[in-house]
Amino acid sequence: MTPNTLMNQSGLGVITDRPPVKSQETMTFESAMQHKLISRLQSSKSALMRMIEHLEKLLLLSDQWQSQERHDLVSEMRWHERQITLNERNIRNLLAEIAVSEMKRNLVADELEENTLKTIEVINISDIKIERENLERQNIELEKKQ
Repeated sequence: MTPNTLMNQSGLGVITDRPPVKSQETMTFESAMQHKLISRLQSSKSALMRMIEHLEKLLLLSDQWQSQERHDLVSEMRWHERQITLNERNIRNLLAEIAVSEMKRNLVADELEENTLKTIEVINISDIKIERENLERQNIELEKKQ
């Protein structure tokens, strides 16, 4: 409560703790203003409550949408993970096939080399035989000349 100043008979103001006396008209006016303010506050409160309810609905919808998005992303990630696993398995199988092919190729190359060496040996034996026959002929001719 704020102190009020009253005028005494000498014209000097005296501070008292008593509220000033209000007229009926002032009290009616203040009461009407308070009712108007209360009505505005209640209206604002109702509008605010509607906005809060609307925000709660939006938050719920947003949460549901994000939850669905997370679920979809996890499903997609698992699908990609399975695809990667399948690709890795296919790569391992292809590498195994390549290794088997290399081994077969090496076996064929070894066999070809062996056959080449045998052919060279046969040719050498044949050349040696021809050379021997030539030497024998030359030897016979030399013996005839002596």
